[in-house]
Amino acid sequence: MADVTLQPTCPPSKRPQTLFAPSTTVHGLRAAQSRLAAGQRFLDVWLYHDPPAALADPALWTLVPAPGGTRVAVTAATVQAAPTPHVELTIAGTPDVARYRLEVAPPAGVDFDPLRTWLPVRLRPECPDLGSCFDPPPEPLAAPPSPVHDYLARDWRSLRRALLEYLVREQPDADLSIADPTVTLLELFAHAGDVLHYRLDRVATEAYLETARLRTSVRRHARLVDFTFSDGASAQTHVHVALRPDDPDLEVHAGEVAVDEPGSELAFALEFDLTARAALGEIPIYDWGEEACCLPAGSTECVLVRPKPADALGSGWLAAGDLLVFEVVDPDDATRHASWASRSQDWPTDATSVERLREPLTSRPAQVVRLVEVEDVADPLLAPGMPLTRVRWHPDDALAQAYPVGVDSSEGGDEVAVARANLVPAHHGRLGGSRFRVEHADDRLQDVGGGHHALEVPVLVMDKADMDRRRLEDRHHVAGIDRIRNDRRMTDKCPDVEVLAGHAGIEQLLGLHHAERLVGVAVMSR
Repeated sequence: MADVTLQPTCPPSKRPQTLFAPSTTVHGLRAAQSRLAAGQRFLDVWLYHDPPAALADPALWTLVPAPGGTRVAVTAATVQAAPTPHVELTIAGTPDVARYRLEVAPPAGVDFDPLRTWLPVRLRPECPDLGSCFDPPPEPLAAPPSPVHDYLARDWRSLRRALLEYLVREQPDADLSIADPTVTLLELFAHAGDVLHYRLDRVATEAYLETARLRTSVRRHARLVDFTFSDGASAQTHVHVALRPDDPDLEVHAGEVAVDEPGSELAFALEFDLTARAALGEIPIYDWGEEACCLPAGSTECVLVRPKPADALGSGWLAAGDLLVFEVVDPDDATRHASWASRSQDWPTDATSVERLREPLTSRPAQVVRLVEVEDVADPLLAPGMPLTRVRWHPDDALAQAYPVGVDSSEGGDEVAVARANLVPAHHGRLGGSRFRVEHADDRLQDVGGGHHALEVPVLVMDKADMDRRRLEDRHHVAGIDRIRNDRRMTDKCPDVEVLAGHAGIEQLLGLHHAERLVGVAVMSR
């Protein structure tokens, strides 16, 4: 049975201490033990505080079996005072020896820690050792004696020798002359065996996807699992449209092209429209008040803290179907990161209090997931009133590796994971048939302010009318660029140029050291 994980894996120390505090009014399940008395099964449940009388309702308690397991019901629930205050549940039915999941639906007016509304329990106290509840396996049958055959005989010579040995064993006085008709017949069988073994080797090679050599064999393997094997497809990736803090929203459209640098052959056509928002450029992951936490490999959900700049988006700041990417960044300073993650400040800042979004560590791979469920949750114990959102993604997108939620220094340097939105799928390739030319932007824009000269490089220009006509036609699909960035300063200095997408960040992929000076693809308006 898969356990739902609402928090990262971490040493649970701070939350239990807070739950045990006498001043805390938040309840949570702490322990459970089953017992068998006079043929009736009971389950005793202890909480961190004395259980309220409202929990004496069997409709609030549920026992969920493992997949395919036997269901049991809770028929009665009472609050007992001895030996210590606890809830006694009466169970009907014969449970399995496997673990069950005890869940409680918090009644109205009773605050419950959302991380402690369930417990794994076993309902067979008569089985202290799981093996004692199973019959011993039957004795294996003795294997029959192996026939005297040389299983390594696969070619003509070895098969002929094996057949002659069998002939001598069955007919000791047999004539082994090459002119004997029996020997001739054996040689024909040896030849047929040689041909058959060759074909068997070929069949065995093509029978497995890992060793198949023929494209037709791979296509047939894919057909067995209902996968349509196309004649060829280009690679696919996701483009992250990153904005600076307080930048206005940026709209990108399907069919527009993202490049690593002007005029490059490495180009990617966006598949969908997207409105990129700076508030979603960096999102903290909630650690539930613990330290040294991480999202383990295989996770399919986590709880995010809504950034303060995203408050204007309301409760729908994330929705099912959105794409998120998990990346590992350098927190720079654990105190400042904790201040931002707890919504004490709007944006992450550096040592000089300059607001910025942090670059991902190139040594830590990122992972993109597609959300299937978004739900608002609350932590009444440690963060009452904080806007928390639980997100779940498809099991096919389960995390391939662990990501540190708290500041982690185990690898020699501080690391912490963040989530980012503003992602759009893309395929490698340019719009077919469009006319491109390269212009030198330094002839048109000299200074963009702040001491930056972002356009002092060639800019790839495409006729807008031609692009509008070819925007969604004849796209050549292929993969991967890790992120693009926009530069609004271009439109400020050159109104007749529409910025589709700028770039800074792919320099880590291609070894560029001055990527802030690249502005990317521009479209001339007529």
